[in-house]
Amino acid sequence: MKLLISCLVVAGLSLLPGEVRAQQYLATADAPKPQAIPFQLEGGFLIQVEGGIGPLEGLKLILDTGTTYSVIDRRIANRFSAKRRPGRVFNYDGFASVEWAEFPDVHFGPINVHNVSMMVTQLAQYSELIGSADAVIGLDLLSMAGKLGVFYDSRTVVLTPRDGNTHGSSQGERPEHIAVQAMVEGHPIRLLLDTGLDGIVLYEDRIRKWAPNLRFTHQRKDAHMGRLQGKTVRLPNFRLGRSDFDAEVFLMNGPKDDLLAGVDGYLGTGVLKAKRIEVDLEGKTVRWQ
Repeated sequence: MKLLISCLVVAGLSLLPGEVRAQQYLATADAPKPQAIPFQLEGGFLIQVEGGIGPLEGLKLILDTGTTYSVIDRRIANRFSAKRRPGRVFNYDGFASVEWAEFPDVHFGPINVHNVSMMVTQLAQYSELIGSADAVIGLDLLSMAGKLGVFYDSRTVVLTPRDGNTHGSSQGERPEHIAVQAMVEGHPIRLLLDTGLDGIVLYEDRIRKWAPNLRFTHQRKDAHMGRLQGKTVRLPNFRLGRSDFDAEVFLMNGPKDDLLAGVDGYLGTGVLKAKRIEVDLEGKTVRWQ
């Protein structure tokens, strides 16, 4: 499931050396003090934590770095008297119509953001995996944390709030996405880091502009990823960080060139097969091991 407005910043890419535990991460982080909260792994890759919206507590929130603006399920939004207004958002390959509404606050872990504008939709329409979730937390709210650490071995998320964002904060400017660099046939490609995606999505039309003779294997046409249509292929010699491997890829055509300019697709965090991932949301860098 993906609902996003295009915005790109290319992140540096490095590997996290040594053995680091969540407790060590907490101990070495600079003030303001980070906080660890437990998470459940839904569908094998979705990071779900507990949080609240207004007076509602114990809600299931999906943390999604691939979504620009946060989304609340209609059944939860209906419990508020907030007025709705129409809008459109970019969703992978085109625009989708959505409603927007204002909510008193959204809080999870040390992050508490007041006067939050969220998209309202029926989440189950976009992915059966998140159908039971109450909201998807996008980069607009995640960026209120300076750092995000995901420790899969201990099922713990560590959030380090930015100065002034632990209480009484409001959403700021449109957040910038995190991107990582991969290599295909020796050519660098830019992929948006996406904790809400399982696998790799590439925009074939963009890649073929510089690699018109790029060959795939194990091609299967008429494939689907949710509501998206495309094809699945195996892409040999896909390089990510220090690793080369044959990547299973979902191919589709990208949006118009003025949307997500310079972006070649999306990278699901499950592809990293990492024990932990650290995202510096201020410095726009990613480290994993």
